[in-house]
Amino acid sequence: MPRFVEKEWIFLASGSSGNASIVRWGQICVLLDAGIGVRSLEKSLLGAGLHSGQIKAVVLSHTHSDHCNPLTIMAFLEKKIPVFLEGTLIPALRKKMNEEIVDFLIPLRAEGKKEILPGWMLKTFPLPHGDMPNLGIVLELDPGLFEPALRLGYLTDLGTWSNEIAQFASECDLLGLEFNHDVEMQKSSNRPSYLIQRNLGDGGHLSNEQSAACFKKILSQSLDRFPRHLVQLHLSRQCNTPSLAKSAAEAVLEVGFGQKIQVKTCKPGVFRLRIPWCRTRNRKDIGTPKKLPGVVQINRVKRPQKGANPTEQLELPFSFFPME
Repeated sequence: MPRFVEKEWIFLASGSSGNASIVRWGQICVLLDAGIGVRSLEKSLLGAGLHSGQIKAVVLSHTHSDHCNPLTIMAFLEKKIPVFLEGTLIPALRKKMNEEIVDFLIPLRAEGKKEILPGWMLKTFPLPHGDMPNLGIVLELDPGLFEPALRLGYLTDLGTWSNEIAQFASECDLLGLEFNHDVEMQKSSNRPSYLIQRNLGDGGHLSNEQSAACFKKILSQSLDRFPRHLVQLHLSRQCNTPSLAKSAAEAVLEVGFGQKIQVKTCKPGVFRLRIPWCRTRNRKDIGTPKKLPGVVQINRVKRPQKGANPTEQLELPFSFFPME
C-alpha cells in the first residue's frame, strides 16, 4: 500500500523584525525567506522538531534585511545549499562573497518557473515594492501518481495589487498573504511622515482593506479549488492588531466565498500548519479524500484511547496549532 508523505508549512517568523517559513515534504525542507539569524533559525527549527540539515534549498522573495539575513544566507551557501532569488539582485551579493560559493546563487526570472528540487516547481511573479525587485511565489509539490499536487501561494511586501497578481495566486491550496496595517492606525502613529507615506503608497505594504480586496479577487478567480487556509503575514506591531486583520479577511468569507476556509494570523513565534495527504478542495467537493483502489482513507477520526490526550488521537485532513 502506498505511504503518503506528510507535508506542512511552518511559519518561523513574520513581520518587520524578520520573515522565514519552512515548507516540509517528508524529510525535505525548503526555506521561504531567511530574515532571521542563524541561531534564531536553529532555535525555531528545533521548536518545530526540525534541523537545518533538512533544508535543501532557500527561496528569497527579495533582499530587504527582514527577508534576507546575510549571515544566514552565507551559512547555507557555505554548505552548498542553493539560494534562489531574482536575478538582478545577485551581482550585489556576489561582491560580498568568495567565488567558491557564489555559484549556488541561482537566478530567477521575475515571471517564470523553475524546478528547484525533484517534484518542487517554483513559479514567480513581480510584486510592487518600491525600487526593490520583489517576487510573488507559488510553490507546487507534485508527489506523482498516488497523491494530488499541493499548490502554495506566498505574497508579501507589496504596496498594491492587480488582477494579474490575483490570478497568479489563484487555485492555491494554501495562501499566505500580507495584511500589514490598519490605515487609521498608520496615519495616527508617531512614525516619521515619510515612513507613513511610504507604507501607504504603492511601493509600501498592503493595508487590511487592500489585502481583503485582493483575497476576494483571488477567490473569485479560483475556478477549480479554494485554499484551505489563509495565513495572514507581515502584520505591523505598531499599526495593526490580529483582530483587525482577521476581521477584514472574515468579512470577505461572510459574503459567500469559501465558508470553510480557515483564517490564521501569523504572530511572532513558531506556528505549524500540518498538511497530511488529502484531495485538493474544489467548489463541488470540499475536503473529500481521493478514492484509490487499495488505499486506506486517512481522514477518519479514531476513538481516543483511555488515558491519552484526545487531541493526539485525531487524524484530520488539516490541522493548525502553535508550537511552544
